[in-house]
Amino acid sequence: MGGAAPAEAGGQKRQGLIGFAQGQELKGVSGFCVRGAVASLVMLSLPACSTVIRNADASDAAAMTEARAALKVAAADLAWSPWPKPEDASFAARFSGGGDDDRMTRERAVEIYLASFGGADPAARIAADARRHLSAADALAGVAARASEGAGARLSDVAVLEASIADLRETRAVYIAALKKIDADGDTIDGVREPLDAAVKNLGRVADELAENAMKKRSSNFAGPDARRAGAL
Repeated sequence: MGGAAPAEAGGQKRQGLIGFAQGQELKGVSGFCVRGAVASLVMLSLPACSTVIRNADASDAAAMTEARAALKVAAADLAWSPWPKPEDASFAARFSGGGDDDRMTRERAVEIYLASFGGADPAARIAADARRHLSAADALAGVAARASEGAGARLSDVAVLEASIADLRETRAVYIAALKKIDADGDTIDGVREPLDAAVKNLGRVADELAENAMKKRSSNFAGPDARRAGAL
């Protein structure tokens, strides 16, 4: 039996880190447990404490805000598609085997996409749209890498990347389905699939680095006698 694919395993690990950080309970010196924000307030009130949280200065906070905004803009650019977004079937629909009448399936999205071409060469149009997504993925990877290197890397940023990776995988699936629908040859399909595969893997690698650095920075916030508070996830 084979294990999970490396990219999928990396995504599961990152999701685990995000879930751990969001649900982690922090203990104050008085012995009772509180969650993130409440724990910060408790620590603020303690005059002498062996575990305190370092505060970011105003310039760091501004840089973090700018980096986070850039990440969201880049993610939104990657999420663009020239077709309606396919929708997952509800649990009830999956269980009953129905529910596709009102749902935008991938097959319907492909049909709408192909119908929008008019007289354009479909293979050339698909390749051009795929290149746009490749450029957007490359831009997002660059923004995320800079966020990872900065002072404000957060696991919530990793969640943004995870959503973008899922978007790109679905985008890849639509492009490949569209090429097969027009009976494109294998070389044409590979010419679209392989760069998109590489882009998904690259975003996964950047997300791994961002998650690792976010955890390190999150841990390093708990130090120093002049600490005040940490940024929320």
